Order: sequence, then structure tokens, then C-alpha cells
Amino acid sequence: MEYSHNQTKLVIFDKDGTLVNNEIIFGPWTEKIVTKISKILKFNSQYLYTNLGYDPIKKIFDGNSIVAKGSNDEIKNAIIIFIKSKFNYIDTQKFIDNNWIELSFKPNDIVPFGNISQLFTKLKNNNIKIAVCTSDDRNSTTKMLKILNIIQFIDFIVCGDDNISCKPSPEPIWNICKNINIPPSQTIMIGDTINDIQAGINSKCKQVYGVLTGGYSTNHLQNADKIFNNITQAVDFILKK
Repeated sequence: MEYSHNQTKLVIFDKDGTLVNNEIIFGPWTEKIVTKISKILKFNSQYLYTNLGYDPIKKIFDGNSIVAKGSNDEIKNAIIIFIKSKFNYIDTQKFIDNNWIELSFKPNDIVPFGNISQLFTKLKNNNIKIAVCTSDDRNSTTKMLKILNIIQFIDFIVCGDDNISCKPSPEPIWNICKNINIPPSQTIMIGDTINDIQAGINSKCKQVYGVLTGGYSTNHLQNADKIFNNITQAVDFILKK
């Protein structure tokens, strides 16, 4: 089968907020870690919630939340910097290491946005490869994708604890393209955060699509080539083209 230079041969998906509901997973975890730290150090928990971009009443993350867009190490560093700014007499790294709560979830916590298996089957039937580019760690990413029963569709996965820079750096997307042997010029990036959009732009993807399932507004995603309500609309648009 002959491919034109501009034909889409690879679609890269972000995970949290794009494929699955991140607030169901990361909201309760954020509340646990903030509650624990604020109780030990005796400060108003709202200060740390604000710093992490999370509203514990509405149970949503804002557009700049490091929890929603950052890697595990980036979230840790954000909390360390916050503690150091208020309690400079504490060995913050040791304190966080001793009091850290690892992310945990049950199968019922993994809520997909749409019928992902069906969407991925459609892409595969059209000879389009699939990759996942996430800031989440590999262990939890692999576990989630297995729970969703979609890991068999995915040609390559890049995670936040891989030994490369994270989004919005172009490096994760370039790494995917190199390993699958498809150039960015034949690749579409789909994500729900500013970092996702910027990573797609920085890596010179053919197109960069934003989805609104992560709770971010069209204003946050305005640099995307197109914005869709969800991945179903995005994939349908790709296949129609």
C-alpha cells in the first residue's frame, strides 16, 4: 500500500484526561497527600490545594495544575518547594520521602472517555498506528491500560519516569516516532492539557488536537489545530479525512 507524504500513519494519545477520567483517580490521591502533610506540619490545607491547582470542594483541577499535567517527580518537587517556602528549617526531601503516598486505584476507578477499544480498532483497520504519551509513571500506566483492555492495540508507550524529558518537550513524541519509524509530519497528537498541545507543536506534528474531557477550556487549548469534545469526535474526524 502506497502512503502519501501527508497521510496520517500514527496517532499519539495522552492518557489522563484524554483516554481516562483523571479526576476520579488523582482527586482522592491529592486529598490524601494534602491532608496528611497539612496535619503533620499544622497549616491550612487550602494553601497546598491552591498550590497544586485542585479544588477539594468541586473536586476539579485547574488549567495550571501540576498534578494534572506533571510527572510524579514534578508533583513531588512542587510540594517540596511549597514546604520549603513555609518551613525552611525542615529537610523537605527527607520529609516527603518519609510521608509520600503512592498512587493507588481499583479497576472501578478507571473510567474511560468513550469506547476506546472500538476507536482503536477503527484506527488499526485503517493502518494507523497508536501510541500513548503520558506524564504518569510506567507501572500505573501499564496497569490502567490493561484494565481498559487496550494495551494490545498500542505500538509504543512513553511515560513520565522514562529517562527523557517530559511534555511540553518534543522529546517524548520524537522518541515514539523514532521507535515506530513514522515521522512527526505523519503524526497527530491528541491531548487535554497545554503541555500536550505544546509538545505536539514543539515536535512539529502534522496536526495537534485538543479534547475537553480533562476539564480545560478552549482558551487553554487555543493553540491546537482543532478542539473536540472527546476522543470519539477526534478519531471520527481523522478517519473521515
